[in-house]
Amino acid sequence: MSSSFDGTCKLWGSGDWKLIATLNDHEGKVMSCDVSGDGTCIVSGSMDKTFKMWSNETDRQFILREQ
Repeated sequence: MSSSFDGTCKLWGSGDWKLIATLNDHEGKVMSCDVSGDGTCIVSGSMDKTFKMWSNETDRQFILREQ
């Protein structure tokens, strides 16, 4: 998993380092991202003052935004 100043998170294959997915819904630099221990969720935090969580099981996205 990698985060980038271009507003994306990228998920890479652990054996071959091939790109599996790019998540690009942030409007600012992504400062952190991680995959849950069971592999069902991806969470990211951005300079756009949001945290986003993607569910791999339901293909849904949850957004926490500063009010």
